[in-house]
Amino acid sequence: MSSTLRTFEIKLDNPTATYGAGAIITGQVVVDVTKTKKLRALKLRFKGKCSVHWQKTSSSGKSSRTVDYTGEEEYFRNDVCLFGSTGGDTIEMLAGHHTYPFSYALPRNIPNSFEHGVGSVEYSMKAIIDRPWKFDHETTKIFTVETPFELDSQSYSMAGIHDEKEEDYCCILPCISRGNMIFIFELPTTGYACGEPIHTTVHINNRSDSVEVEEIEVKLEQKLEFHARSPYKKTKTKSCVVQQSKREGPFLKKSEVLVGLQVPSVPLSKLQYCSLIDISYQVHIEVHVSGLHCKTEKFYDILIGTRPPAIAHQVHHPVPSQHPLPITSPSAPVDYSPAYDPVSPFPTPLIPMPVPSVPQSEKTPPYPQFPTPGAPYPTQSGSSQYPPPGAPYPTQFGSGPYPPSGAPYPTQPGPDQYPPNNAPYPNVHPFQYPSAPGFQPPRNVEFVPSNPTSPFQYPPEQLPPSYDSVMANDNRK
Repeated sequence: MSSTLRTFEIKLDNPTATYGAGAIITGQVVVDVTKTKKLRALKLRFKGKCSVHWQKTSSSGKSSRTVDYTGEEEYFRNDVCLFGSTGGDTIEMLAGHHTYPFSYALPRNIPNSFEHGVGSVEYSMKAIIDRPWKFDHETTKIFTVETPFELDSQSYSMAGIHDEKEEDYCCILPCISRGNMIFIFELPTTGYACGEPIHTTVHINNRSDSVEVEEIEVKLEQKLEFHARSPYKKTKTKSCVVQQSKREGPFLKKSEVLVGLQVPSVPLSKLQYCSLIDISYQVHIEVHVSGLHCKTEKFYDILIGTRPPAIAHQVHHPVPSQHPLPITSPSAPVDYSPAYDPVSPFPTPLIPMPVPSVPQSEKTPPYPQFPTPGAPYPTQSGSSQYPPPGAPYPTQFGSGPYPPSGAPYPTQPGPDQYPPNNAPYPNVHPFQYPSAPGFQPPRNVEFVPSNPTSPFQYPPEQLPPSYDSVMANDNRK
């Protein structure tokens, strides 16, 4: 660092320097110079990349050849200018203490940070003082990215394992049998998060009299694959045991053995969005038996990821005043329930709901109850246009609705034969709105025409002349 540059560092607002994909990084670049300094710009470079590298040496006679296998991919590289301008004219930074705040939004589709001797995924920010015709001043800060790998999105990760295997045991001579054993291996699920236990159950059915199960061991193994692209495509595999547990015998002939181990803090499966490094895990089960017989081994692939944080105390118990009202079906009649519902766990009064199809208001009286069958019709106040039930038909000519036989047709109907003004049309059932209390339409009332004379009929003395009489009159003229 130059003698005139007293302080040059990056300070993050997040003290852990750990961010999720898509998060916003905020902080300050602190510069303290003892005297005025010439520069082009002060910029901050954000970079995310993955790189793999290993060597392989091959010998042929007295000569040997070493090949470097490499691969690299970049996820983002962005420069943020904090002071001055890149490629611009020279400016001066005055002596003293300077603080330059910054913020940067990380991309969403980036892998987790990962570190290994063969390959790594690394994220960094570098502050650069660009000086003309001189070496630049630089300071770098590494930060960590944690991208969740949701197990709920992997449907197969929720499936359990139920596997069966039968082993036959024999003496040195294959023709002499020592019996057999049947093992059933069970895992409740194949998806786990860091810190969760893996419960492995082994069911033993020992049908041998001379062979016994001595030990059952369960291992959690990690498998890493690194893919190089230069000088040509090649893959390097690394495996290791990250956790193990075991149970020692003796065990009964028929027994159920539970072996548990806890998932440690390890990188998540697959390393999403990275094409150069693959991470996988498997549960390795070994059953050791007595004698010189081979052990029984099984391998089951599992996923290690993340689960959404459990939201506690989310069960909401409503108070009685917030208990929902019963919903009345529009097609069902209104049922006036008792004050309290004996079935409901809350003593909330059940308020009857009105029929949705009929608007209610304070001025509108309630609907009347239907009359009992056989009860007389209710009477209406004031004058009515309809006769009471059982009344005789009104007469217009004598005592019947039609004129007596032989009576002459009236030449013009009298004014009293027309129905009164605003009378309802006789062919349509009169409709009354619910605002009329106690309204009941009359029943069995037949319509009596007010004028039995058809407009297309003539009395016998006023019939039109015939065709013959008209032609005879014309001939006389």
